[in-house]
Amino acid sequence: MKLSSILLYASPFLLAFASELPSDITARSVGTTTYTVRPIDRANTYETEAILKSRYGEENVVTNRYNGIFMSWTITSPDSQLAGAIEALEGIQNVDSKHENHHQNHHPLRARDAGSSHPVVEDEQTPAIRARERLMRRDNIWYSCLANGTEIEKTEEYLKSKVQQGSEVLRLTIRGKIIGWYRLFLDDNAKREVEAYEGIRFLKDNVQKVEEFRAVTKEDRLHPLPKSHESPQISRDRNRRSGTWEKQQNADKALVMDSQYSGGDLDRMKDFVHKSDGEGIFVYVVDRGVRTNYINPENAFEFHPPDNKPSNIEIYQTTNSIYDGQKKDEDDSKDHIHGTGVAAKALGSLYGVAKKATLIVIKNTDAVIDFVPAMEQILEDITTKGRAQKSVVIYTGGWTVSWIDDYEDLKDDIYHQRSYGDIVRQLLAEGVPVVCASGNDGALKGRENIDTLPALFQDDGTPLINVGAADYAGQRWFASQGGSQLTIYAPGVDITIPQNVDRQSRTDSGTSLAAAQVGGLIATYLSYAQKPWDDSKTGIERVKAIRDYLVSQASSWERQPGIRMIWNGATKQDHDSVGANAKPHNAAPKDPTPPSPPAPEKSQALGIVASTRSNKYTMPNERIMRENKWLFFSAKRGASSTCYKEIDAVLKTKLKEDRKALVDNPGWLAGTYSFKIDNMDCDYKNDGKGNPGALWCKGRDGPIECFEEHKHTAQDGTLECEKGGDEVLRRPVAYCEW
Repeated sequence: MKLSSILLYASPFLLAFASELPSDITARSVGTTTYTVRPIDRANTYETEAILKSRYGEENVVTNRYNGIFMSWTITSPDSQLAGAIEALEGIQNVDSKHENHHQNHHPLRARDAGSSHPVVEDEQTPAIRARERLMRRDNIWYSCLANGTEIEKTEEYLKSKVQQGSEVLRLTIRGKIIGWYRLFLDDNAKREVEAYEGIRFLKDNVQKVEEFRAVTKEDRLHPLPKSHESPQISRDRNRRSGTWEKQQNADKALVMDSQYSGGDLDRMKDFVHKSDGEGIFVYVVDRGVRTNYINPENAFEFHPPDNKPSNIEIYQTTNSIYDGQKKDEDDSKDHIHGTGVAAKALGSLYGVAKKATLIVIKNTDAVIDFVPAMEQILEDITTKGRAQKSVVIYTGGWTVSWIDDYEDLKDDIYHQRSYGDIVRQLLAEGVPVVCASGNDGALKGRENIDTLPALFQDDGTPLINVGAADYAGQRWFASQGGSQLTIYAPGVDITIPQNVDRQSRTDSGTSLAAAQVGGLIATYLSYAQKPWDDSKTGIERVKAIRDYLVSQASSWERQPGIRMIWNGATKQDHDSVGANAKPHNAAPKDPTPPSPPAPEKSQALGIVASTRSNKYTMPNERIMRENKWLFFSAKRGASSTCYKEIDAVLKTKLKEDRKALVDNPGWLAGTYSFKIDNMDCDYKNDGKGNPGALWCKGRDGPIECFEEHKHTAQDGTLECEKGGDEVLRRPVAYCEW
């Protein structure tokens, strides 16, 4: 059987916590470079492998296999400059390299003895060779499609004959039934032929990406390990029965607000009052990964792994994620904190709502089609292990579709309902609540309401729990999307979450972090011996009962008119019973001097965007005309101005060069540029020497600081902003806030 045939009958989802592959590689010596080498055709590797072993030594070339299937080779060498030479060999598709200066078998944290309360960290051994195969270069486009009819095997064989050599056809399934295929690498001719094939419908590319619903990062606020007398502590009575209230002293403000009763003064509260904590409940977090070995400021693992070993946390990884070379226990989201932050707010021991719930990581990529195998794995795991009554799913991404303008049309689109909606309804039919973030584009004109999938599927037959973000005053966060499909609000502004460095935290904003707290609250309720809703209900009706309880007076209250935020039910009596928010006995008298007024919160921003407009339709041999411009937009802080209309720009600068697209490599805009913004006369100044410049405005003391956009140099940083007519591509470069 050919390799491509073997992979077709594997599950579309690979179990990552069991995917470490055996390796004969010993610990690397000082100055060793490891090369991961991938062939063009994995079914025919004999000659290529012979060349590699002949050139680099048989003992230095290791074959990596997964379940008996060839994936790649690993070559170790003291020479760190071999990548180009290896890639130039016939039959080689691409090469990744990693250089290590030394090999250490130690970790700064050690268990002192069997009874130590410190984390037990396993010695760092030479990693087993992982299945990090990528079928084609990551910047290549691949396609997905749905089956049209019943001749599944015939259509599958046809697709196998059309994909590029060395790539596989991966099945898209729901409960074992094939509904389509994905990761199809097709050249232009093959694409046209597949589109016309009678067994195929809805051929789509992977260009559309899932957006993480967190705010554009402002200055990171790092919080190092507190001094011992300042360290937050969780007060627990070991003799208390399950279900009694307890407190977490000096908790972060979001947790404090989650237990704030009606009439309680949030500014005078400092403790999180909670109970049950989700023990025995499984929280499935679907994201780009979670840094499961994160050590929090209390010098403990945040995700309370079984036997105090992060390697024991269940992690499932989509085939796409493995093929893209991602490690199972790392956070591959932007800034490497999104998935970790969501998991921490849901169930982290320090930052989380359901502190004893069990984390299950579902790691996927930002390819939209990856949503299906991720949900399929959850469905399989929940049903085969009997977890339906004790699980909750958190999904905090979303996507729109460039060819569908109206979000109502998007919701009703048959392709998206069949491709993505059906798998969600399968989960809901098992009685499993699915929590989604409402989206972070509410500040954009025309996008005040939920308009991204999967949250947009919400209706009576698809009772998703969609969560918006509010601030600590109980006001809707300006970027939070709402509308009739919104279920509830939770704190989502300046939320404390882990940093991508041990023992440090940061603050961030977004509906993702709000949704995480709702997921954690549901996990807490699920761990109650007596559920607070009618637990005789099953399937979708059970999910509706959970949703209805969340929005009832027993689990939420309006902080501001129309803004109903979650509450875990801790009353003033419950707070008093555990001594919450009590003043210390040795509290110093108040300073009679009134404090200085706080600095006004930043609310406005300037967005600096590179823009390229090209004529799409040309006659044969006619040169494509391009118009490159720099655009300056006024925006609300945290809102993306990348695709604002050009007519709304406060300044436009057109470049003479029209042969190359500015968006491909914009660099920095050098010079001084004058315009009026926010009723101020301002000059943007940049010396063009690798920095985002600064904004100088009359009437202000000193410059307004500017920052680099995270998409400035990102591979996926270019966005298509207009439909029909000319092609308009934009790339955000910098932003300034005040």
